[in-house]
Amino acid sequence: MKNANHKGAWSKEAKLLLLGLMLCLPYIQYGQIEPMYSQYIFNPNIINPAQSGASTYNTVGALYRQQWVGLDGAPVTRTAFLNTSLGKDLGLGVGVVSDAVGPVDRLSLHTDFAYHLKLSSNWRLSAGLRFMVNNVSVNLVDLENVDPDVEFSSNLNSGYYLNAGFGFLLQNKNFYAGFSLPKAMGLYLGGENDFFKRSYDHMVAYAGGDIPLSRKWSFLPSVLIKQTRDVPVQLDFNAVFNWRDAISLGGILRSRDGVGLVFGITPGEHWTFGYVYEYPINEVNTLTWQSHEISLTYRWPRKNNNRIRSPRFFL
Repeated sequence: MKNANHKGAWSKEAKLLLLGLMLCLPYIQYGQIEPMYSQYIFNPNIINPAQSGASTYNTVGALYRQQWVGLDGAPVTRTAFLNTSLGKDLGLGVGVVSDAVGPVDRLSLHTDFAYHLKLSSNWRLSAGLRFMVNNVSVNLVDLENVDPDVEFSSNLNSGYYLNAGFGFLLQNKNFYAGFSLPKAMGLYLGGENDFFKRSYDHMVAYAGGDIPLSRKWSFLPSVLIKQTRDVPVQLDFNAVFNWRDAISLGGILRSRDGVGLVFGITPGEHWTFGYVYEYPINEVNTLTWQSHEISLTYRWPRKNNNRIRSPRFFL
């Protein structure tokens, strides 16, 4: 572990280990080991296609996450997204995610469609579908080696493959609950590795509320459960206080992983800036003490909006 952030020459043992990881890469990818986010409630389309068009605003934005700062090859995630309405009861979401971990780069493009059913004057049920195209590449050529090695003379690529998922959302103005399988199936389109033909379910369930404390303050608790086959269940707990829909401040607790501080500011009607600082509570804290995540979104109200007012989510 003491050499985890060293860029020097690769020993034979290290190369064998990396090759083993590359062989396991298809299982890891189809096991749906997703990029980690702390502001998923701020942009809930990331985890649930049913969120498309569910808000009273259209939004467009970007998110950047640098995990485990100071460690070479640590995860870096970049996301851009659009969430808008297609009419009275339909929603559209579009997103692109670039996730890099060491020499491995994953690129995903997704399009979401949602239908929103008004159950009563206070409640609404939404259902959404997601369609994705994905690619995984492994940059072996640029890795430094003690001796030339034929296994590292060319890069690896998964080819393109499709995936599809679905989700549901129940909400009123003070409460929401969602469930989704964002990648429920896969269709392999290229390459020579049969492992990419395998697919695993990836389940996400979450709930939260918007609790008024006074005329200016509100409390926004939320919890998320993420389950992937052969991977331990992940629990996220969030507690955020909001002042006049303009400033948000709170904390995050992620099981077996870390704790963090959340800050958000909405200086006007349209722009929102979010920032998260995280400290690892597992063995990683012997090597690094910090992860950072920033986001910027622009929102605008919908014309002729007759939807149920959505609760304020993360920010």
